[in-house]
Amino acid sequence: MLRLRAVWFTPVAAALSSFGLGTKKVMAQIQYPFSAIYNSETTLEPIAGNILKITIYSTAIRNGG
Repeated sequence: MLRLRAVWFTPVAAALSSFGLGTKKVMAQIQYPFSAIYNSETTLEPIAGNILKITIYSTAIRNGG
């Protein structure tokens, strides 16, 4: 009976002990406000039925913060 408990206890103990081995310390990123003004042009081109080819061109006019 003791041998049977050791057979299933060994893999369970190994699995539980491995939870803390792969941890890493991380730091949160700081987000800064961002704004931009863009000129954009969107073209919709029918291909077949309900399928469209959508092309979007855009350029930034001014970036601000």
